[in-house]
Formats: sequence, structure tokens, C-alpha cells
Amino acid sequence: MTFPESARLPVSIVRIPRKAPKLEAADLYEYAVRLLSVRTYSTENLRTKLRNRALRPEDIEAAIQRLEEVDYLNDARYAEGLARYKVEGAGFGRTRVLSDLRSQRLPTKIAEKAVEEIFAGKNEADLIDAYIERRLPMLKPGVKVEDQKVLARAYRRLLRAGFASGPALSAIKRRAVEPELLEDMPEDESE
Repeated sequence: MTFPESARLPVSIVRIPRKAPKLEAADLYEYAVRLLSVRTYSTENLRTKLRNRALRPEDIEAAIQRLEEVDYLNDARYAEGLARYKVEGAGFGRTRVLSDLRSQRLPTKIAEKAVEEIFAGKNEADLIDAYIERRLPMLKPGVKVEDQKVLARAYRRLLRAGFASGPALSAIKRRAVEPELLEDMPEDESE
């Protein structure tokens, strides 16, 4: 298929992708500092980013070690901050927060410790009630719900948000007209 000459884009508009240049050790460190000035990264995620730009693989470890020495890179602090946001900002439960921390390629022990610290002293039933109030308008406060499909959908949302099935089911039963019908709530139905 050919296009008329008038249909071609001017050369100034055509964008030619260029490959980012590989960086020496000092430039790689500066690049890492720039990345960390915009947002925080786990050590493994930063290592992956640096791997794409490093001229020599040994420069990556040197840059990461230097960043850790000056405390620009700290997995424990990153895990704690992310866990705090996931609980206080998004309202998620323990399972979801731990899963999100692991998806950031944080070491398992650091992720578990951050989750334990964030959830220490928190009542899961209160967290579930707060999540329902903020995120599930179908369960209006003070109104008992009769529709079993609405209750099942809300239950599945609570499970996806990382709450345990027992407390989630109790919260749903408190909002149901006929709670005795909810004994065997389906867990894996799609919405």
C-alpha cells in the first residue's frame, strides 16, 4: 500500500526511538540517585533498572552498596512506608498488603516484619468495617441488605482486599437481612 506524498509526516514529527547509553560507575550512581529522588524502589527493583543502563555489571553492586551506605536505599524503610500506605491509605487487609510487598521483590522476612509492625494492635473487624464504609457503597450503614448476590459480591471484594474469610463473613452477616443463609459463602465466583 502506498500513500500520496502529501500524507507523509514531516521529518521533525517522526520520532525515532533511541537506545539509552550505557553508563560508567559514577554516572550509574548519579542515575540511581535521580531515580530515587523521584520515587522509592526496593533494592531488587532498582538493581533491575540499573542492569539496563550499566556498562559493567560490577558497577551495579558498587552503586547499590554506596546508596545503602548513605541510606538512600533501605528495604526495611520502603516496606514499612508501602505497608503503611496500603493499610491506612487504601484500607487493605494483611494478606493483600503482604502480597503487594512481595510483588515489589522485597525480601520475605522484611515484608513479613513490616506487615507485623503495621498490623500490631489493629482489630481486623474495625479495618473491615472501615473498608466497607469507604469502598462498598452497596452496603449502606444501618441498612440491612436482602440481595444475596450483593452480599456475595461484597464478601469476594473483602477477600480480594486481603481480609480473612471468617471476619469478612461476620461483617457481611451483620449487614444481611437473613444471615443464616450465608453459612457457605462462595469464595471463587466471578463478579
